[in-house]
Amino acid sequence: MPESPTDQDWAELEQAAVTLLAAAQVNALGGTGPKDDEWAAQPAYQALNEAMIAAAQDALEAVRARDTDALLAAGDVLYPPCEACHMQYNPGVVEAEL
Repeated sequence: MPESPTDQDWAELEQAAVTLLAAAQVNALGGTGPKDDEWAAQPAYQALNEAMIAAAQDALEAVRARDTDALLAAGDVLYPPCEACHMQYNPGVVEAEL
């Protein structure tokens, strides 16, 4: 049976969720990359980013409740909009990670 997350693990997960939310807010404003302003103006990009924000908020709530099942569920919801956004707007990032 896997060990339960430690207090340190939960603290690191909380920091990661907060960082993800901050990054999503930067994305919503146009990001920092050369095409980010253009992408952020597109409704499809906005919808994907909003889905990422919602899932990240769910992840943060799960971490703060120390609810592993809810955290895993949030991760399942988070992955598809992130992958779809990278595939549509920055496919080189996904290919480089594979």
